[in-house]
Amino acid sequence: CLTGCLCAVLLGCGKKPVIAVLHASDADYSVRLRADGCYRIMKIENVRSETLTIPSHYRGVPITSTAWRALEKCALVKEIVLPDTLTEMDDLLIQACENIESIHIGAGMTEFNRGYIYGCSKLQTITVSAENPVLYVEDNCLIGREDHVLYVAALTESIPDGVIAIADGAFEDLPITSIHIPESVVEIGSHAFYGTNLTEIAIPDTVKSIGDYAFVGTSIRELVIPDGVEEVGNLAFSHMRQLEKVTIGAGVTNLLSYCFAKDHMLALVEVSEKNPKYYAEQNCLIEKETGRVIFCG
Repeated sequence: CLTGCLCAVLLGCGKKPVIAVLHASDADYSVRLRADGCYRIMKIENVRSETLTIPSHYRGVPITSTAWRALEKCALVKEIVLPDTLTEMDDLLIQACENIESIHIGAGMTEFNRGYIYGCSKLQTITVSAENPVLYVEDNCLIGREDHVLYVAALTESIPDGVIAIADGAFEDLPITSIHIPESVVEIGSHAFYGTNLTEIAIPDTVKSIGDYAFVGTSIRELVIPDGVEEVGNLAFSHMRQLEKVTIGAGVTNLLSYCFAKDHMLALVEVSEKNPKYYAEQNCLIEKETGRVIFCG
């Protein structure tokens, strides 16, 4: 008997785990019992309400996680409410849900992945349970209490003081035209402002790195990369069709490939005289040691 039970738990003895379906008023939730005795949402289908309230229990047992791509058809959804029992989400549960306006996060979400929520262009409000010990919302920004990471934002014009890092895709596709970045920020993640309507940006000197695709497609006309920035990611400032002037600070020593690709309006390139690696000549950025042309306006 003991051998048989161990086989069933550890190997499944060739049988697939049973998936049950919870028919709620807003959608149908396919759930699977996990080894820890809690349920995991595998699929959310037949969505029939603008408000999607993720269930907290199935037959009295807590639902604590959601699977990858659990929610793929979300055009109808305008509001998502995550229960207090939910402690884990795989990526893509709330990704590119184009009509979502409001997201509520329960008390149980104590580890938040940078890829959980992004690409929600109509997101207007984010709330989190007052009992959540690790997350809080300020100025419509979801922030970690201990790591001080801004994980995701809704419509806002300001990032709160104390934020250290702006997570990957935090503002992606939001229709913001301006944003204040405080001097506490040292990292701007990949895709952080991808597809926004920014027309200007003041990057503080405290920022050390700017991730891949960070400002792709924005409408910024004049860009100053301050002395404190050391690394600029791949395609970070590409496809900025309004960009006319770039000033590169003294600390920038690692510009990855195609950083300014497809910036057809770029007319003036300047580099700090104190920069040890690059200089500008005839409107081109050139590497001092090798003479290699990095890009030209």
